[in-house]
Amino acid sequence: MMTTDEMIAVLQAHKEGKKIEVYHGSPLMWEACAEQPPWNFGMYDYRVAPREWWVYIDNDEIRSCLTKEFSPAIPVSAIRVREVLENE
Repeated sequence: MMTTDEMIAVLQAHKEGKKIEVYHGSPLMWEACAEQPPWNFGMYDYRVAPREWWVYIDNDEIRSCLTKEFSPAIPVSAIRVREVLENE
């Protein structure tokens, strides 16, 4: 069950355009919410979706870490990075 402060934080994040995920009760079952989540804090928990990005490496040096999508047109190695949240 989410605290009032957690509910307010996730609603504010949604208002700011951040992606939201919903927890259905099964282990590791966070799922992306629709553009307008059907808020039901009595049944579900919500959170801001973890951030993901790609880090490009060229000659063992980081070339870029600002890309949200992988681009195979860039001829370098790439590593997908995903934020780990406390409750994972």
